[in-house]
Amino acid sequence: QFWMAATGKASGCSALIAGKGTTADGSILFAKTEDDEAESIDFLWYIPRRRHEAGSVVKLMNGGAVPQVAETFAYFWDQCPGTEYSNSLVNEWGLALGSNACRSREDSLEELEKQGYVVNGGIGWRCRTAREAVQMAARLLDRYGYRGSGRTLSIVGLREAWILQMVRGKQYVARRVRDDEVVIVPNAYTIRQVDLNDTANFICSPDLIRYARERGWNDPQKDGEFDFARVYSRPETLVHRQNTRRHWMMARMVDRDFDLAFQEADQGKMPVAVKPDRKLTLQDIFQVFRTHFEGTDLDTSDGYARSPHQNPNRPVCVSASHRTTVVQQRSWLPREIGTVVWRALAPPCSSGF
Repeated sequence: QFWMAATGKASGCSALIAGKGTTADGSILFAKTEDDEAESIDFLWYIPRRRHEAGSVVKLMNGGAVPQVAETFAYFWDQCPGTEYSNSLVNEWGLALGSNACRSREDSLEELEKQGYVVNGGIGWRCRTAREAVQMAARLLDRYGYRGSGRTLSIVGLREAWILQMVRGKQYVARRVRDDEVVIVPNAYTIRQVDLNDTANFICSPDLIRYARERGWNDPQKDGEFDFARVYSRPETLVHRQNTRRHWMMARMVDRDFDLAFQEADQGKMPVAVKPDRKLTLQDIFQVFRTHFEGTDLDTSDGYARSPHQNPNRPVCVSASHRTTVVQQRSWLPREIGTVVWRALAPPCSSGF
């Protein structure tokens, strides 16, 4: 989901979460694109609170079912019809969710189903906080497994935010976004070091490291410290310039002193988070998602003599960007007004939020 054709079309998405200590007003800022087709249409639905009969289930598109809870919270659902994953949700408690495809090196779905390692399953939305949502997702993954090759789920509440990186099957790691950092996710895994003992900041599958070693993906004697992104990514995804260069550009825009060159990013050396060089505003985040490598050697537009979307390096803003959402989480206000959602329904370089 990150390839780009000669026409400048791209699919995939980019996400950014700025911790509350990095922003000018103390809010958490969560931004994400949906890059499917320029012609894609978005519907914004409001789903009210609902009560459900005892014993009812949620039927999944692949044939499975998950037991339903007694009551589900109200939420806004941003839907792109015809796509399986291009959705975002914000519920009545301000909990926001969005996802990025990230290819793993795990076996095919059919092979894992034969082994009983994947059962049709999914993620539920009945949570008030980001941590509750991560814990619920972990329970569902432990029971049902994940069907896709790999995915990052951004889970952002009023007071804290997490990224949950899932591998086909039952391996996953969730990392809390610290208050003083900005986390950026292209279409590749980004979590590097994992501290299994730090339960305040990590929630992991029980055999995350042991499983990788049994599969021959991680040799502690040769590879050194366990690196989730390097161990579980499909190798070409971690170093593909369609991922590494926009990741690098976004980091460079929040930290103008970012000292990694894009050639090093191409080697898979991007960190999970960066520390910004200033307090970030909404306008700063809007600008990050409007960039096409301006001011760098990767800008191929020749001063806009040709479309900046016609760039083989795959900018953050592409012609296929049909929705960019910025969720502003203001925890000091009542929950009814604490969450503000800003949307641009076309490439953000030519759209208002």
